[in-house]
Amino acid sequence: MKFIIFFILLLISACAITNEHASFRAGSDSFDTSNGIFERRLCLAEQDAVQVKIHFDQVDKVKMLELAKADISEGSLDVDSDELEPICVSSYPFEVMVSNEGSEASTTCFSLLSNEQSRFVNFVQTMQAVKSLPKSNCRYY
Repeated sequence: MKFIIFFILLLISACAITNEHASFRAGSDSFDTSNGIFERRLCLAEQDAVQVKIHFDQVDKVKMLELAKADISEGSLDVDSDELEPICVSSYPFEVMVSNEGSEASTTCFSLLSNEQSRFVNFVQTMQAVKSLPKSNCRYY
């Protein structure tokens, strides 16, 4: 049990030092762990979008970052060449990103998984604040 607590504290410390954050755009939904704002585009004449601030603790932030990294890693498995560095390729209207800010160079990578396969997106969309939002009328082709 002490090992698990130590490991969680180590992960929390690592995230705090590197200023990493995860974000996604999934169709009409977007979320960023750096500010905790979830936005859903509604595409309605009377209301274009709705935003909700999601409050989460440091353990959830670490978990979301790890889920996003796992999505990116799994989504990049199809890269055949060891010489190619997995760099950003946007697949909007779906993308998962992990960014490292606070340094001169900022790196961002995208997952090639579909919206339904993303553990990070599913984790956020199961939060009560998100589940209670109205459905989007936006269509992406």
